[in-house]
Amino acid sequence: MCYIAIPTGTFRIESSVNKDFMTSKTIQAIHQDALASARTAEAAFFSDFGETFYCGFAWVEVKVRSNSTLGKALQSIGFTKSYSSRGTLMLWNPAGSSSQSMDLKEAGALAYARSLRADGIQAYSASRAD
Repeated sequence: MCYIAIPTGTFRIESSVNKDFMTSKTIQAIHQDALASARTAEAAFFSDFGETFYCGFAWVEVKVRSNSTLGKALQSIGFTKSYSSRGTLMLWNPAGSSSQSMDLKEAGALAYARSLRADGIQAYSASRAD
């Protein structure tokens, strides 16, 4: 069980990743950590491989009801309802890359999702070619 403090109170996250993990981080702090991870991952990918030619998109998904406390907290940091899945919120291009490289965006989305999972939020990266 994970408890996250938000300005209006504390909410519980059921987590299979960190069952006994407790945190008092705000959703904004979790988001800032995840953004830093995503930007670092994109920069590392770019320095190693450059901007690859494959164009596409990448995003992060969290399966959660949009009217739940966690859903509302995620929407407050930029998550929106998914185009394809019911009961899923998504954050498009989490590192804010201006590149068209799908590989570069995937590196950022994967790092963002891993950072959320480290804080007890079940998040997944997804992508599609353009």
